Formats: sequence, structure tokens, C-alpha cells
Amino acid sequence: MRSNGNPDSEFLSGESTLRNPFRGKKLDGHEWRRRGGFRQAGAGCALSWSATVLTPGAPAVRPTGRETAARMASLREKLKDPERRRAIVDDACQVLDQEVADKSGITGLAVKGAYKVVKGVKPGFIRETVDHLLDDFVGALEPIYEESVQKGEPAGRYVESNRGRMADALLAITDGRAERAKNLSVKKMYAKLRPTAKKHVEAAAPRLGRLLERHAG
Repeated sequence: MRSNGNPDSEFLSGESTLRNPFRGKKLDGHEWRRRGGFRQAGAGCALSWSATVLTPGAPAVRPTGRETAARMASLREKLKDPERRRAIVDDACQVLDQEVADKSGITGLAVKGAYKVVKGVKPGFIRETVDHLLDDFVGALEPIYEESVQKGEPAGRYVESNRGRMADALLAITDGRAERAKNLSVKKMYAKLRPTAKKHVEAAAPRLGRLLERHAG
């Protein structure tokens, strides 16, 4: 894969920016040692080099904190573009619709009922709410996303494995908004569902993780 000039593209594709001096040559362990690989680099460096260059699909280098911050900043920059922001909001609303549709049982009925009430406040109210919360949500997810990049793990998988933290971060934002809400119906519905809210947000982790990967990658 040819680089597009963006250093992050090589990291995400798993391609190394380092050159493999033995590319195209099959070397067994004896031949590799004979060529001085382990003697020159030392066991630790050689193992690191083999993991990043010789192992298929492994990332070449882990981005620095500055590069990670720049990548997340790129998502915040996308939010300033009306067309891109619209696409992200569309995606987020779709995730929300899918999560609500997946609910079942008594709890599912309560969630679907509350969602219907909120949607009935006025046309486009759900979309408007998502748009208003989007910048705060991006900021809340930033620490988790940065960790995923630093550790070389896919953002979606990392969000899923840290679903508790993710849910707490997002709910801290919605709690604050609910306290300041002027619509009493919305406020009442939120208070009713809040005791089980963390469970529902955690269940959305796979879809939220994929959304993050699509738009922040």
C-alpha cells in the first residue's frame, strides 16, 4: 500500500515506514543470526524490530502523544465542517435508533416508550440533541481513544473493553444536561431511566466503537 503522505495512514494500515533490508529473502534463524541481527541490535531491540517489521500486519511504530492528539483533533476539525458533522450526526442517530430497537423485555418496553416520548417533543428533536451533545461526547471519548492508539489497539475493540469508563464519561455529560433541561417531560423520562442507563450505554459500546473508528481514523 502506497503512503498518502499522512504518517497515520501507515500506522492504521499496519505498514511499516522502516525498510526491511532482507525483503524478498527467506532467512532462517541461523542465517538471521549470521548476518548480525541479534548481535548488532541486542536481544531486546531485535525482538522489537522483528515484531514491527517482520511480523505481517503489525504496526511499525506507535504514534507519539502529539500524533495521537492530532488524530483526535482531526475529528474535532471534522465537526467544524457542516457536511462532515452532518454525516457524524446521521451515524450517531442511526446507532441510537438501532440500540433502542434491540431492547427487549420489560426494560426494553420502558426504553422504547421513553424514546417515543422524547422523539415526540418536536420534529427533529433527537437529531438536534445529538448535535448539541456531539462536541462534549468527542471530548469525553478522547482519553480512551488516545489510549487505544498508544497501545496499538483498534479503537472499537478498546472502547468495548473499557465500556464502563466510556459509559461513565458519556453519562456525566447527559446528567449535567438533564439537570439544566427545561422540558419537564424529557427530564422526567431521563430520571426514570437513569438507574439502568449505564447498562444500556455499555451495551452500545460495539456500535459506538465502530462509529469512532469510522470518523476518527
